[in-house]
Amino acid sequence: MLGKAWLVVMRAWTEPLAYSRVGGNIMRDAAKVLPAEPARTTRLRLALRGPEKTFLKPTIIFDLDGTLVDSLDDLQTAVNATLQSLARPALERAAVAPMVGDGARALLQRALNATGGVPQNFSELLAGFLELYEANASRLTRPYPDVPDVLSLLQADGWTLAICTNKPHAVTTRLLADLGIDRHFAAVLGGDSLPVGKPDPEPVLAALRAVGGDGRRSAMVGDHANDLIAGQAAGIATILARYGYGGGSVKQLTPAAAIDSFAQVPGALARLFD
Repeated sequence: MLGKAWLVVMRAWTEPLAYSRVGGNIMRDAAKVLPAEPARTTRLRLALRGPEKTFLKPTIIFDLDGTLVDSLDDLQTAVNATLQSLARPALERAAVAPMVGDGARALLQRALNATGGVPQNFSELLAGFLELYEANASRLTRPYPDVPDVLSLLQADGWTLAICTNKPHAVTTRLLADLGIDRHFAAVLGGDSLPVGKPDPEPVLAALRAVGGDGRRSAMVGDHANDLIAGQAAGIATILARYGYGGGSVKQLTPAAAIDSFAQVPGALARLFD
């Protein structure tokens, strides 16, 4: 009798883990794997765990710039307008690209250092840069090819989607709305959402907590070393977007997978988790 009761208790605790594939319909797959329970088993499980079963969600956390969207032209425009106000030379797109990834402050500091140094009125310049960029953030920025369709496909396959970026939260949410892809994301964390940003793992962990994500069945997708370091430190799989801006920053890092276009995300996930 004791043995049967222990079996029921063990099953009650392990049942949420018994779904057949990551990224699928968890309720449907659990129904296929587990046979129907007698009423007494259900009563015992409710007594142990409460009236509702909680399933952790397979989750994909995306970086924004250089991963979901190509924002380099709008960033370059705001950088060069700031440099022009100081009578400094404009920077080419190729020069701005490796400066992206650590947030607006770092981007502007790097641009200023590349053209003569950071002046004492940096705070004033940063405020002007942010004002100019935020007002024009979606003028030239577009999602990379296949992004909207792949996001819809991932959601249909049961994945919960989130964003973790070092771009300020307000401009991030407005940009996502302007591009018509905001509806895909259950959580959006910006560079100012927490006291720390990537490469600290806390923004990734906060995104997982926000959506109820299962760290064992989740991945961080990004183009920069910050994305890989943060994802690895958070204990989740990492996927390098090689088509983005951060290629030079990741040379010493080893992601779990790498992609050359956004259309390859589903295949990379299948290889990691199926």
